[in-house]
Amino acid sequence: MSDEKKPSNIGPKPINNSPKPTATGSKPSVTSPKPANNVPKPTKNAPKSAITPSNVGAKPAGSGPKPVEVKTKSAETSSVSNLNPVSTGKSPVPNRHIKPETKKVKTEDVNKNIKKEKSSDDKKRKRKILFWILILILLLLIFGLGIYLILRTPSEEFKFNLIVNSEIKTEIETSDGSMAPIKFYPGDAIEAKMNFQVVNEEFKRYENKKVYLRFKIDIEVDNNIYADLFSPILTRSDDWVVGDDGYWYYKVILYGDEEKHTAFETLIFEEERDNNFLNGKTGKMIFTVEIMEANPLAIGQVWPESPKEWRKVVRG
Repeated sequence: MSDEKKPSNIGPKPINNSPKPTATGSKPSVTSPKPANNVPKPTKNAPKSAITPSNVGAKPAGSGPKPVEVKTKSAETSSVSNLNPVSTGKSPVPNRHIKPETKKVKTEDVNKNIKKEKSSDDKKRKRKILFWILILILLLLIFGLGIYLILRTPSEEFKFNLIVNSEIKTEIETSDGSMAPIKFYPGDAIEAKMNFQVVNEEFKRYENKKVYLRFKIDIEVDNNIYADLFSPILTRSDDWVVGDDGYWYYKVILYGDEEKHTAFETLIFEEERDNNFLNGKTGKMIFTVEIMEANPLAIGQVWPESPKEWRKVVRG
């Protein structure tokens, strides 16, 4: 054994403050501190040469001992981010051509649809026809109501005076100068005369003030009235029309400014009917003369049995 002392490794160990690399994989990963707020951010349009792989991990001047790693995005990622600025969290759907959906339609369905359209058109057409029929009925009702109101509405009031004069020869002078009643037999002619006159208050002619006229002849025996026993010999037969009601209707319209009109001057005692029930009896002759306002629309109400021939003449 020797007394030689082996040199000891006593002494200060060198301090290596550099951090030991930690292997997390095949490549070292170095995290860099967060940049300060005042450090300008790289723009998207910066040239690729600004950041190169050689700069990765280089120590900037005046910085601490820790290396700084700058992460960069690839050009593909930046282009995708520019095209799709809004991220929905889903993977992008590839742009594909979508074909329109087609559906097969049967011929029967098409025919049914055509029939439905035709039936709907027919319904619309029928509704239109029904609508116009209702409109026509409504117009007819309004027209009829208007005529009714015209007939019912009193016209302007005006007055006519009817003057009738009649003469009948009922007595005959005998041989001794006395007067004796005349006995009439069927077929005899009776001297009878009737004239009439229609005048208004002013005795002037007004086109809107006119009247129609008619007359009839009756005989009263024992408080009974008998008609159609006498027929007049008219002075102007063309101006008169006899009706089924026994009246003689005057075709001439009277305005109230005329002179006297003579209807007849002779009566014929009818012989075609059995007049024996009047044998030996005395009767009273009745001449009835009537006038009405010359309103064609009122004839059917006032004189409903007037003859059609007369109505045509007075209505013009």
